[in-house]
Amino acid sequence: MRALCSYKSISQRYAAARLPAHLFSKARKDETGPKGTVQQKKKRKRKIWVRNWISRRQDLGASAQLLTEMRVEDAAGYKNHLRMLPHQFDFLLSQVESAIQKQDIHMRNAIPAKVKLEVTLRYLATGDSLHTLEAHFTGLENLLYRYFYLKFVKQYTVL
Repeated sequence: MRALCSYKSISQRYAAARLPAHLFSKARKDETGPKGTVQQKKKRKRKIWVRNWISRRQDLGASAQLLTEMRVEDAAGYKNHLRMLPHQFDFLLSQVESAIQKQDIHMRNAIPAKVKLEVTLRYLATGDSLHTLEAHFTGLENLLYRYFYLKFVKQYTVL
């Protein structure tokens, strides 16, 4: 009696059908590869969840350095940067802080409400692209795309 299939393994069937090799890289234990070795699934290189330069945001970002220095030394420059004086910023922050602040989790710290408000005011003051703001405030791409369109629009209607 003739066998239904003349191929010895699933890998040979895929190869005969001229399908890409990645479709049959997940082999069963009983299948053997070249020279009689058992085929192993290749491990994928894992992505870094928080890049090193992003983790230094609290020390090196615009909020930590530039705006802090401008607040103390140059109130006019601070007003030019965010379009409001430091005491006006503090009042606005006190109004919206409870609504925009999230809790820290054990994996990483939440972005402070102060930084969120600074990014938002900078965006409204200059109209900079979100990509520029992301570089200026050091790695806030997740915040920018989610936060602007979901959170602050709701809070803006309250004010």
